Amino acid sequence: MSRLLDAAQGGALVGAIVCDAQGRPDAAAWRRAPTLRRVLCMMSGLARFESRWPTLAGVNRRDALPDATVAVEVLSGALLLLPRAVFARAGGFDEGYFLHFEDLDLCARVRATGTSLRLAGAVRVLHAKGGSSGGRALFVARHKHRGLLRYLRTHDAAARRWPWRALLPALAWLHFALQAPRLAWRDARARGQARAGAADH
Repeated sequence: MSRLLDAAQGGALVGAIVCDAQGRPDAAAWRRAPTLRRVLCMMSGLARFESRWPTLAGVNRRDALPDATVAVEVLSGALLLLPRAVFARAGGFDEGYFLHFEDLDLCARVRATGTSLRLAGAVRVLHAKGGSSGGRALFVARHKHRGLLRYLRTHDAAARRWPWRALLPALAWLHFALQAPRLAWRDARARGQARAGAADH
Protein backbone atom coordinates (compact mmCIF):
# COMPACT_ATOMS: atom_id res chain seq x y z
CA MET A 1 0.00 0.00 0.00
CA SER A 2 2.86 2.39 0.78
CA ARG A 3 4.19 1.88 -2.76
CA LEU A 4 0.79 2.74 -4.19
CA LEU A 5 0.62 5.87 -2.04
CA ASP A 6 4.06 6.89 -3.27
CA ALA A 7 2.93 6.40 -6.87
CA ALA A 8 -0.20 8.46 -6.20
CA GLN A 9 1.74 11.59 -5.27
CA GLY A 10 0.31 14.55 -7.14
CA GLY A 11 -3.25 13.23 -7.16
CA ALA A 12 -2.97 10.47 -9.78
CA LEU A 13 -5.28 7.49 -10.19
CA VAL A 14 -3.09 4.49 -9.38
CA GLY A 15 -3.41 0.74 -9.89
CA ALA A 16 -1.26 -2.37 -9.53
CA ILE A 17 -0.42 -5.55 -11.45
CA VAL A 18 -3.39 -7.81 -10.76
CA CYS A 19 -2.62 -11.54 -10.63
CA ASP A 20 -4.75 -14.68 -10.48
CA ALA A 21 -4.68 -17.32 -7.74
CA GLN A 22 -1.59 -18.90 -9.35
CA GLY A 23 0.27 -15.58 -9.39
CA ARG A 24 -0.05 -15.06 -13.15
CA PRO A 25 -0.63 -11.45 -14.24
CA ASP A 26 -4.10 -10.78 -15.59
CA ALA A 27 -4.29 -9.30 -19.09
CA ALA A 28 -6.54 -6.60 -17.63
CA ALA A 29 -3.58 -5.25 -15.68
CA TRP A 30 -1.65 -4.25 -18.82
CA ARG A 31 -3.83 -3.05 -21.65
CA ARG A 32 -4.79 -0.07 -23.76
CA ALA A 33 -8.02 1.89 -23.61
CA PRO A 34 -10.61 0.22 -25.84
CA THR A 35 -11.43 2.00 -29.08
CA LEU A 36 -13.60 0.81 -31.93
CA ARG A 37 -10.54 0.04 -34.05
CA ARG A 38 -8.71 -1.80 -31.28
CA VAL A 39 -11.76 -3.87 -30.37
CA LEU A 40 -12.37 -4.85 -33.99
CA CYS A 41 -8.72 -5.87 -34.38
CA MET A 42 -8.91 -7.93 -31.19
CA MET A 43 -12.21 -9.67 -32.00
CA SER A 44 -11.20 -10.42 -35.59
CA GLY A 45 -7.80 -11.82 -34.60
CA LEU A 46 -5.92 -9.16 -36.58
CA ALA A 47 -4.27 -7.92 -33.38
CA ARG A 48 -1.88 -10.87 -33.45
CA PHE A 49 -0.12 -9.15 -36.37
CA GLU A 50 0.51 -5.90 -34.49
CA SER A 51 4.26 -6.54 -34.20
CA ARG A 52 4.43 -6.23 -38.00
CA TRP A 53 1.64 -3.67 -38.44
CA PRO A 54 1.22 -1.53 -35.29
CA THR A 55 -2.05 -0.08 -36.57
CA LEU A 56 -3.58 -3.52 -35.95
CA ALA A 57 -2.90 -3.31 -32.22
CA GLY A 58 -5.72 -4.57 -30.03
CA VAL A 59 -6.63 -3.76 -26.44
CA ASN A 60 -4.25 -6.20 -24.73
CA ARG A 61 -0.59 -5.21 -24.72
CA ARG A 62 2.04 -7.70 -25.84
CA ASP A 63 5.13 -5.97 -24.47
CA ALA A 64 6.66 -6.90 -21.12
CA LEU A 65 5.04 -5.81 -17.89
CA PRO A 66 6.83 -2.85 -16.31
CA ASP A 67 8.72 -3.08 -13.02
CA ALA A 68 8.52 0.65 -12.39
CA THR A 69 5.61 3.07 -12.07
CA VAL A 70 4.49 4.08 -15.57
CA ALA A 71 1.77 6.22 -17.12
CA VAL A 72 -1.05 4.18 -18.69
CA GLU A 73 -4.37 4.70 -20.46
CA VAL A 74 -6.44 2.38 -18.23
CA LEU A 75 -6.15 0.41 -15.00
CA SER A 76 -7.84 -2.70 -13.64
CA GLY A 77 -10.73 -1.90 -11.34
CA ALA A 78 -9.73 -4.78 -9.06
CA LEU A 79 -7.56 -2.27 -7.18
CA LEU A 80 -7.67 1.50 -7.66
CA LEU A 81 -6.34 4.25 -5.44
CA LEU A 82 -7.31 7.87 -6.06
CA PRO A 83 -8.11 11.01 -4.09
CA ARG A 84 -11.77 11.48 -3.25
CA ALA A 85 -11.71 14.88 -4.95
CA VAL A 86 -10.59 13.29 -8.23
CA PHE A 87 -13.33 10.65 -7.97
CA ALA A 88 -15.94 13.35 -7.39
CA ARG A 89 -14.62 15.56 -10.19
CA ALA A 90 -14.88 12.63 -12.62
CA GLY A 91 -18.48 12.00 -11.54
CA GLY A 92 -17.89 8.71 -9.71
CA PHE A 93 -18.95 5.39 -11.17
CA ASP A 94 -21.58 5.26 -13.92
CA GLU A 95 -24.38 3.09 -12.53
CA GLY A 96 -25.44 2.23 -16.08
CA TYR A 97 -22.76 -0.46 -16.08
CA PHE A 98 -23.97 -3.59 -14.32
CA LEU A 99 -20.85 -5.72 -14.65
CA HIS A 100 -17.58 -4.95 -16.48
CA PHE A 101 -16.29 -1.75 -18.11
CA GLU A 102 -17.28 0.49 -15.19
CA ASP A 103 -13.58 0.71 -14.28
CA LEU A 104 -12.53 1.60 -17.82
CA ASP A 105 -15.29 4.20 -18.01
CA LEU A 106 -14.03 5.76 -14.77
CA CYS A 107 -10.47 5.77 -16.12
CA ALA A 108 -11.62 7.58 -19.27
CA ARG A 109 -13.48 10.23 -17.27
CA VAL A 110 -10.57 10.69 -14.86
CA ARG A 111 -8.24 11.19 -17.84
CA ALA A 112 -10.69 13.75 -19.22
CA THR A 113 -10.20 15.85 -16.07
CA GLY A 114 -6.47 16.05 -16.82
CA THR A 115 -5.52 13.59 -14.08
CA SER A 116 -2.80 11.06 -14.88
CA LEU A 117 -3.19 7.30 -14.53
CA ARG A 118 -0.24 5.34 -13.20
CA LEU A 119 0.46 1.64 -12.96
CA ALA A 120 2.69 0.69 -10.02
CA GLY A 121 4.54 -2.10 -11.81
CA ALA A 122 6.42 -3.23 -8.71
CA VAL A 123 3.17 -3.92 -6.84
CA ARG A 124 1.46 -7.31 -7.34
CA VAL A 125 -1.97 -8.06 -5.88
CA LEU A 126 -4.03 -11.26 -5.85
CA HIS A 127 -7.53 -11.10 -7.34
CA ALA A 128 -9.68 -14.24 -7.24
CA LYS A 129 -12.13 -13.77 -10.10
CA GLY A 130 -15.77 -14.83 -10.11
CA GLY A 131 -16.85 -13.65 -6.67
CA SER A 132 -19.63 -11.43 -8.00
CA SER A 133 -20.71 -13.65 -10.88
CA GLY A 134 -20.65 -16.98 -9.08
CA GLY A 135 -18.70 -18.55 -11.92
CA ARG A 136 -21.53 -17.99 -14.45
CA ALA A 137 -19.49 -17.55 -17.61
CA LEU A 138 -22.46 -16.96 -19.93
CA PHE A 139 -23.90 -14.34 -17.57
CA VAL A 140 -20.54 -12.56 -17.37
CA ALA A 141 -20.03 -12.59 -21.15
CA ARG A 142 -23.48 -11.12 -21.79
CA HIS A 143 -22.86 -8.20 -19.46
CA LYS A 144 -19.32 -7.76 -20.76
CA HIS A 145 -20.69 -7.25 -24.27
CA ARG A 146 -23.34 -4.84 -22.97
CA GLY A 147 -20.68 -2.90 -21.10
CA LEU A 148 -18.44 -2.79 -24.16
CA LEU A 149 -21.20 -1.26 -26.28
CA ARG A 150 -21.99 1.36 -23.65
CA TYR A 151 -18.32 2.23 -23.25
CA LEU A 152 -17.62 2.63 -26.97
CA ARG A 153 -20.75 4.70 -27.56
CA THR A 154 -19.72 6.97 -24.70
CA HIS A 155 -16.01 7.37 -25.35
CA ASP A 156 -15.37 6.77 -29.07
CA ALA A 157 -17.08 9.08 -31.56
CA ALA A 158 -16.44 6.56 -34.35
CA ALA A 159 -18.83 4.12 -32.66
CA ARG A 160 -21.60 6.72 -32.83
CA ARG A 161 -21.18 7.43 -36.54
CA TRP A 162 -22.81 5.63 -39.44
CA PRO A 163 -22.42 2.76 -40.31
CA TRP A 164 -20.83 1.62 -37.03
CA ARG A 165 -23.75 2.90 -35.01
CA ALA A 166 -25.81 0.11 -36.58
CA LEU A 167 -23.10 -2.46 -37.25
CA LEU A 168 -21.40 -2.48 -33.86
CA PRO A 169 -24.32 -3.92 -31.84
CA ALA A 170 -24.84 -6.61 -34.48
CA LEU A 171 -21.16 -7.55 -34.44
CA ALA A 172 -20.98 -7.55 -30.65
CA TRP A 173 -23.98 -9.83 -30.24
CA LEU A 174 -22.78 -12.09 -33.07
CA HIS A 175 -19.50 -12.42 -31.17
CA PHE A 176 -21.46 -13.27 -28.02
CA ALA A 177 -23.62 -15.81 -29.88
CA LEU A 178 -20.53 -17.58 -31.20
CA GLN A 179 -19.15 -17.84 -27.66
CA ALA A 180 -22.44 -18.83 -26.02
CA PRO A 181 -22.44 -22.62 -26.67
CA ARG A 182 -18.93 -23.04 -25.24
CA LEU A 183 -19.74 -20.85 -22.23
CA ALA A 184 -23.04 -22.61 -21.60
CA TRP A 185 -21.20 -25.95 -21.63
CA ARG A 186 -18.65 -24.57 -19.16
CA ASP A 187 -21.46 -23.40 -16.87
CA ALA A 188 -23.20 -26.77 -17.05
CA ARG A 189 -19.97 -28.60 -16.25
CA ALA A 190 -19.29 -26.27 -13.29
CA ARG A 191 -22.79 -26.89 -11.92
CA GLY A 192 -22.30 -30.64 -12.29
CA GLN A 193 -19.00 -30.50 -10.43
CA ALA A 194 -20.58 -28.41 -7.68
CA ARG A 195 -23.41 -30.92 -7.26
CA ALA A 196 -20.95 -33.80 -7.19
CA GLY A 197 -18.88 -32.03 -4.56
CA ALA A 198 -21.96 -31.36 -2.44
CA ALA A 199 -23.02 -35.01 -2.71
CA ASP A 200 -19.59 -36.13 -1.47
CA HIS A 201 -20.15 -34.17 1.72
